[in-house]
Amino acid sequence: MTAVLLRDVRRFCTPRLVMLMLGCLLFSLAKRKGFSYSYEHFVLHMLSDHYYITFFMVPMFLYIIYSHLEDDLDYVLIRIKKFPRYFAVKSAAIGVNISIFVLLQLAVILAVGLGLPGGSGFPPADTQDSSIEVLLILGGYFQYPWQGSALTVLHMVLGLSVLGSSFMAMHHFFEKRWVAIITVGLFFLMVYAMKSKIPELTRIPFLFINNYIIFMYNLTFPYSFWVTYISLGMIAGGTAFWICRYWNKELKWQLKWRKPRGVLPYYGAQLFSAANAGILIVLIVLLSLWKWPQLQNLTGGTGTIADWMVYTFWGHGHGYFRPSDFLAMMLMNSAPVCLIAVFLQREWMDHSTPLTIRLASKRQWGCSVVGISSLFLLTYTVLLTAGSLLFPSFTGLPAGGVTILPGIEISLSKLWLYITAMKGLELLFQFLCMLLIFLWSRQVTAAFGGIVLMYAFYFLPYGWTQYVPVGMSSLSQHQVFAAAAEPGVPALSGQVIFLIMGLLTIILALYILIYGYKRRFR
Repeated sequence: MTAVLLRDVRRFCTPRLVMLMLGCLLFSLAKRKGFSYSYEHFVLHMLSDHYYITFFMVPMFLYIIYSHLEDDLDYVLIRIKKFPRYFAVKSAAIGVNISIFVLLQLAVILAVGLGLPGGSGFPPADTQDSSIEVLLILGGYFQYPWQGSALTVLHMVLGLSVLGSSFMAMHHFFEKRWVAIITVGLFFLMVYAMKSKIPELTRIPFLFINNYIIFMYNLTFPYSFWVTYISLGMIAGGTAFWICRYWNKELKWQLKWRKPRGVLPYYGAQLFSAANAGILIVLIVLLSLWKWPQLQNLTGGTGTIADWMVYTFWGHGHGYFRPSDFLAMMLMNSAPVCLIAVFLQREWMDHSTPLTIRLASKRQWGCSVVGISSLFLLTYTVLLTAGSLLFPSFTGLPAGGVTILPGIEISLSKLWLYITAMKGLELLFQFLCMLLIFLWSRQVTAAFGGIVLMYAFYFLPYGWTQYVPVGMSSLSQHQVFAAAAEPGVPALSGQVIFLIMGLLTIILALYILIYGYKRRFR
């Protein structure tokens, strides 16, 4: 057992560690230049530097771990007899290797920092220097910088050791290329969580590994240590369970999907075509490019991601008329419904006897059309709202609350959830309403035109027009946002909007699936 551990440690001590130390030396020298605080501050600042950790240390860790993976040696397994015991020794070796990995970097940082003045405390909390924001955060939890440095090192060793052992377990069950795909995916998610400046992302365990490696991230929200260490324990426990219980099983990515029956796959191929996907993606990009300069002019370049979401999904309210907002709202809401209208027109023209024979019942036609169209609208809604988050994330907008409207206190995650839910519900209502008109009139153009004509109610100077469902997902029709932007504009509360949209959608869906679908075959 000791021989296996020592062999793994010797295999780990390769020239790759020299590359690690040289990279750490370059980053440390760059940080050391112009650093005007104490030696202890420099060490803690380097150990918590998420740019260094994310873009150099983690890639080196993944590269070394990946190159260190090897197939289990038969003669070693025969001598040890029990594979869980062999895996435990290999995991202990990973713990030793990770300790060497982290301590070598600590030694380089300590050496580079020599010559800086000593200091036992943290900078004052009212310091305006933004470059030491990390030190100010840590200063709220520790009395001395060396305490933060010690815990940062221990946390990093623990997190990297558990991750390394889990990667080794993946390699035992899966092919090496799958381990590479998973590790690269985790790295890109880590980079995105840091660059997006959305703190909520790093709070998601398992998918985002930032909190397992960078100690400082666990100080940014309540109960973070519970989430981090419980999820780390779940990873370690799950790894141990699979190794102890299924070590002799070979897992393969061979999932047997039940092939859809009936007309559902036929309709899905038409709606989820490359042309439709291209149209919607181009629309989302054009809307983002249209809204971006307007927001920059409005905020003077000081907006947040929440401001971007509010401005992009502001829409149009009642009692006034702004052409650009009205056009953006119509394009955003009508584009996917228009594509479904084209699909219905094609289905009406191409419907044939062989296609009817494939139906188990007439109701299957209604369920298939409603189901695949709802999935199409849900996909578009998530693509629209999530895609709208990517644009400001990559342009460097900070994550924060709403600043363009006074008195609005809502987190970015809640804002995104509200926009996504309301937008999806409104699009589903518009589709069901269009389908109902189509079933009664047999005219797709009239059905889609009826939905578009509903927007004409925005031009009427009556208070009851605020209850018209089309466009109701716009933030300008939410009472809180409308009052903050322009007091006196008619608007409804979020609960009333959800109630109206939900009831109308349920009523239309029940009618079409219980009775309305029969009109298609008359």
